[in-house]
Amino acid sequence: MIFSNLAQSSRYAALHPLFQRAFDHIHETDFFALAPGRYNIVGDDLIAIVEQVPGKSKEMARLEAHRRYIDIQLVLEGDETMGWKPLAD
Repeated sequence: MIFSNLAQSSRYAALHPLFQRAFDHIHETDFFALAPGRYNIVGDDLIAIVEQVPGKSKEMARLEAHRRYIDIQLVLEGDETMGWKPLAD
């Protein structure tokens, strides 16, 4: 798990072949102008899911695990609490 901000995205671009493309898309896209939905960027290999939902508190959040894909979370407005724990736990 990496907690960071977009200003640091260049530090992580080499970690996966699609990271740079994902970061470029984030920097180039006006997400406020997009309707909620799923947007394919590179086929099914790189997608964006745009949602307009309130941020979750620690009490409201459910744990999630990703074994088959990488999840980049981008909070545009408001606050959301994000945590983590080892997958083995």
